[in-house]
Order: sequence, then C-alpha cells, then structure tokens
Amino acid sequence: LSLSFKKIIIVLRYCNPIDNQIFDIHCPLFPSYRLRFPHRMKSKSKSSLYRRPPAPRYLTQCSYPSLLCAAACLLVFFVSCKQRAVQFQKDDDYVVLQKPKDSMTLLRREADEETGESRASRIQSKLATVSSTVLLRDRSTPQYSAFSWLIDEDNRQLQVDDHNLVQRYVLALLWFATEGFNWKESTSIGWLSSSHECDWKKADSRIGVVDCDDKMRPTSLNLVNNNLKSSLPSEIRQLSRLAHLDMENNLLTGGLPEEVGYLTNLKYLGLAMNKFEGEIPSTLGGVDSLEQLLTHGNEFKGGVPESLCDLKIHGRFFNLWSDCKDSDLVCSCCTVCCRHGEDCGPV
Repeated sequence: LSLSFKKIIIVLRYCNPIDNQIFDIHCPLFPSYRLRFPHRMKSKSKSSLYRRPPAPRYLTQCSYPSLLCAAACLLVFFVSCKQRAVQFQKDDDYVVLQKPKDSMTLLRREADEETGESRASRIQSKLATVSSTVLLRDRSTPQYSAFSWLIDEDNRQLQVDDHNLVQRYVLALLWFATEGFNWKESTSIGWLSSSHECDWKKADSRIGVVDCDDKMRPTSLNLVNNNLKSSLPSEIRQLSRLAHLDMENNLLTGGLPEEVGYLTNLKYLGLAMNKFEGEIPSTLGGVDSLEQLLTHGNEFKGGVPESLCDLKIHGRFFNLWSDCKDSDLVCSCCTVCCRHGEDCGPV
C-alpha cells in the first residue's frame, strides 16, 4: 500500500504457498481500477508490466463508501494471509509447527513405512510400558513434561530403538517430579543437558549420576542435600542397575514407592532426613543385595517389615537406621534407633 497526500495506489499480491500460484486481487476503491497479475512470473520488462487505468487524481474525489469498501478489503486480505501463513521449520528429519510447541506438534516428515507412526507416537508407545499413557498425555504431570522434553527439547533426539531412551526419560522424570528447577545443584550437574546422562554429574564432587557400568547404565545416583521436593516417582525402578541410591537431607514427601524394592542390585539406600510418610514397603525385603538402609528423620509409621529383618539374618544386610525410639515405628532388628532423626544410638 503506497499512500501519499494526493493519491492512493493499492497493490495486493497473494501467492498460495502450496502451489505457488499468484492470484488477482480486486478492490473496488475506484470503479475503473483493476489490477491484473499473471499466473506465472515473468521478467520485469515493459511488455510484461500491466498498465493501470487512470484513477482519480485527488483523494477528495473518492466517495466515502469506496474508501470504506477498500479498507474492508484490506482487513479481510491481511486476516486471510495471517490464517493461511503457517510457518514451518524444516530440518532433515522433522517438521515442527511453530505454534503451539509441545510433543503433539512434532511430526516426523517421513513416517515409518511399516507403521506410519511419527517419532513422538512411537516413543510414547514404548514409554507406555514405563508410565501410564494417561500420565504421558496429561499436561499437568511430570511424566508429560519429561516426555515432552525428550521429544521437543533434548538435543540428542533419541529414537525409539536407542538403548538409553528409557533411562534418559526416567532421569528427566526425576528432575521434573522433584522440582529440579529448585535444585541446589542443577546447572553445575548438567542435568537435562545434551550430554549423555552418565555425564550428568558435578566435576569436583560426587553429586549426580556418579557412576555407570560398561554399558552406560547408571549404577550410582547421589542427590544428597540438593533441595529435592515432592514425591519420588515409581518409574525409578527402571534404573535396574542402581547399586547406590542416596537422597538424604532433602524435602521429599509422600509414600516411598514400593517399586524401589524392585531395584534388585541395590546395596545402599539413603532416605534419611526427608518427609516420607506411610509404611516402609515390604518389597525391600526382596532385595537380596541390600546392605545398608537409612530411614531415620522421616515420618514413617507402623513397623519395619519382617522381610527386612529376615534379610538381615540370612543376607548381607547389616546396617538399618530408623526412628525406632518413637512409638509410631517398631523395629526388632534395627542397628541404630533415633528420635525424629536425632538422638541416635545403637540398639
């Protein structure tokens, strides 16, 4: 739109991005005014330029209805362009819709020839064996946040057949479920960085994913005194190679998930000085490799499971701390008894 004091010249050109066709735009600003655009682009020579019929010289010669009609045409035109112009960001493998940006808008440009599924849907199907599909689709859950991060924001862009897909999802879920944005050590650990999850640890101390086996599976996880909040996700059972899990001195709440008892390689479990509630799960009695369990300084009630006491007699289990000086917790096989995490002493 070129506007001067004495004359108005309107040039509207609309190009359909689907087939690159150029269409005529007719706006009845003046009865004799009509713009024609060829359906094919030509060189800008005098023969290919359209000739504009003469228009009124002065703005005062235009009627108000004509001006209103022209303004309405312009408004409809720009609104139409805004609705039609969907911007795509393309790379070698994906087309990402710019708005909104979440896991449901990430589509694989070339769908799998056999299943026809997108990368996001195939990964979701695999993670459905770890977390409930309902939780993966519920935007208010940490499961959805971890899944969305894995699909949209993780620079590694893992595929469904990557061997570390599940453990990367679970560690991301741990971050979202325990309010990782409030961790004391988050940036320095490199959690949710583009590096392999076995490198999510602080260089100068044993904080983070401290150790992994030769197949790059976490064996030691230390998040002591790191301001972890909320509850521990049950999906942690997928870190099946964990031998050392230490989450002492945090603000973890809720019940201790019984799935912790499915970590069959676990030797050390540190839960002291948190706000866990309920009963200590009896599934821990099935962890034959367990050697040390620290539960004092929590709000556990009931009694220490007999299966744990049996493990102390017949297994390698030798060190059990609990708040057994409190009347709410009974323990017949504890090594050390405390009162609300303090005043600890051997039995």
